[in-house]
Amino acid sequence: IHHDMLLRLLTTPANPPTSAGRPGPGTERFDLCVLIVEDNAVNQRLIQQLVSNLGCTWIAVANGRAAVEELRRTAPDVVLMDLHMPELDGLAATMKIRAGESGEGMRDVWIVALTADAREEQRAHTLAVGANDYLTKPVRMPELTEALRRFVQARRNRASGR
Repeated sequence: IHHDMLLRLLTTPANPPTSAGRPGPGTERFDLCVLIVEDNAVNQRLIQQLVSNLGCTWIAVANGRAAVEELRRTAPDVVLMDLHMPELDGLAATMKIRAGESGEGMRDVWIVALTADAREEQRAHTLAVGANDYLTKPVRMPELTEALRRFVQARRNRASGR
């Protein structure tokens, strides 16, 4: 991240979870609710801004334990889950969610893993644990857009019985 971009990111107000994001020119609008699970404040802020720019609302928590608890209270469309966090990492949180510890209704929530680890073994392991998708950091708008498109398509396929 360049200093100018970081400064702009940190000084621009992000949309709170109750307000609709405003997509930038030429940007798709998804109108989804996204749970951002990220312990690093700078990364969290960057993801909040990207999600807002895609027309999504968001809720942010700082670790996997808080994510499991938040999913008991709210029902976001998508979870963006960092893999390396204190208290409960993203893999363990994903396993708890899939095991129903956030409630039966959240067992199948769409989870996109976020990590700086680009190794294929890590990707395969993460998907085997229960993540639906895998993005490497730093998260960029084109990759996040594609991940949200994959979610929307999967939701359409499920709704039509495919």
